[in-house]
Amino acid sequence: MEGFFKKISEAFLHTTKGVLEGALGGASLPTEKGEYPSHGQSPSDEHHLPFDQKKWMVQFLSEQGFPVERLCHFSVGWFDAPEAMFHRLTAQGFSPEQIRQSKLLADRRLTGRLVGPIQTASREIVSLWARTPSCLSDSPSYLYWRPDWKTKVPAVWLPTALAHGGRKKGLLVVEDILEALLLQTQGFQRTVALGESGQTIMPRRLLQFSQLRVSGLILVLNQTPDVHERLGKLTEAFQKGPWSFRLWVLPPQELGPYFSPGQWVQEKGPEALRDLLAQKALAVEKPPPAVAAPPSFGRICPLHHCLETECFCFD
Repeated sequence: MEGFFKKISEAFLHTTKGVLEGALGGASLPTEKGEYPSHGQSPSDEHHLPFDQKKWMVQFLSEQGFPVERLCHFSVGWFDAPEAMFHRLTAQGFSPEQIRQSKLLADRRLTGRLVGPIQTASREIVSLWARTPSCLSDSPSYLYWRPDWKTKVPAVWLPTALAHGGRKKGLLVVEDILEALLLQTQGFQRTVALGESGQTIMPRRLLQFSQLRVSGLILVLNQTPDVHERLGKLTEAFQKGPWSFRLWVLPPQELGPYFSPGQWVQEKGPEALRDLLAQKALAVEKPPPAVAAPPSFGRICPLHHCLETECFCFD
C-alpha cells in the first residue's frame, strides 16, 4: 500500500509542477474528455488555469518576491481544479478508485493553491502541503495531505538543504514553508521550514534534527506576540538535552519592523539577511556541568596527615 501512495503522490506532484510551469510559461495544457468523479458538469474546454486565476497566482508570486524564472528548479506546483487533476491522473494509468483511495483530491479547498512535497532526507514523500495565495479566506493558509508528517520529519525542504551541504555547514530554520522556498530561490539553499508559525518547538523536533547529524541550526522565528516566550522554552529544551548540534537564534527585535525573514529579504535583499545572521545571531550555550564540591572529611592530623576518623591523635 505504501508503494502505491508513493507512486501516486509522485505523479500528483509532477503533474501539478507541469501545470505551474505551463501557466507561468503561457502554454496551454492538453485536455482530456470524460466523466467527472464528483459531478457530470465539465469545466471550461481548457483544463489549464483560467486567465483570472493565473493572473492572481502570478501576481501573488511576484508580490512575495519570487524570481518566477527559478521556480522550475524547485518541487512546487499548482492545483488548478480537482476535475482537471482527476483526468490527468487517469491519463497516467490510475483508476478512479485508486485516486479516491489516495484522498489526494478529497479536499475541495485545494483549488487555486500552490502545492509541494514534504520529504525525508532520502526524498521519500511523507506528505504534501498546499498553500493558498489569499490571506483573506476563511480557509487555513496551509492544507496537508497527511497531517501527521511532523512525526516523520523535523522540517520541510530537507532534501534540497542537505544536498547543498546542510549537514556539514548547518541549516537555516524558518517557520513558513513558502518563505523557506523563497529564501532558497534567493540563494539560501540550506533553508528548511518548521511548517508552523507561533508554536513552541518541542524536544522531539530537536531530536529529529540531531538524528540527521547536522552540525548546527540558525533559527529565525516570526515576530508573533509570544515569540520571546517561545524562544525561552526552546532555549530551556536545548540546554537540557544531549543534542549533537550547535544552535543559534536571531533575536526577534533584530528583524525590526518586519514580521519574518522573508519580508526582510523582500525589502532589503538577500545580502542584508546574510549580514544580519552573521552579525546578530546568538549562540545558545549549554550551561557548564555542575562541579560537585569535594566532600568534607573533617580535620587532618598535623602529625600523620590523616583524617581524624583514622587517627588516635584526636582521642
